[in-house]
Amino acid sequence: MYCGRPIEATHLPTKIELSGPKRQIPDLYDAYALFISAKVKDVVESFEPDVHQFFPIEFVWEDGSHAADRFWFVPCNRLDTVDRAKTTFEFRNLWFLDGSKKELVFNRSQIGSHHVWIDKFIVMPTPAISEALKAALDAAGITGAHCQHFPETD
Repeated sequence: MYCGRPIEATHLPTKIELSGPKRQIPDLYDAYALFISAKVKDVVESFEPDVHQFFPIEFVWEDGSHAADRFWFVPCNRLDTVDRAKTTFEFRNLWFLDGSKKELVFNRSQIGSHHVWIDKFIVMPTPAISEALKAALDAAGITGAHCQHFPETD
């Protein structure tokens, strides 16, 4: 799902059944894809209007009752943003983030004016976001965000 390019949505589901106890669904819900609330969509669109794809999806409980309306979020910026000189992970045609103490460093000049992107050489389950977008999501009181900070160079 996360390749940094638009997708064809013809066969995307429009409803997903959630199991377990009924609970509040966070604004950012990561379950093999990134599902976001209208509040998150509005913040992202305020930074990068008409760049990414958002497909409506309804979450329902096992009994068929409505749980939440969300959007299937497809980031559509595909960039090469890693500072290869400063990153200490071994580059094997891809950057594998293996949980070690090695450092991944992003390069601001390669990121440019983008705020949500997929790095085409990083194997990771979620998109990268700018500091400015993170601050805006925090200010909006977005729930469910689990961000990891990585250093940046110019």
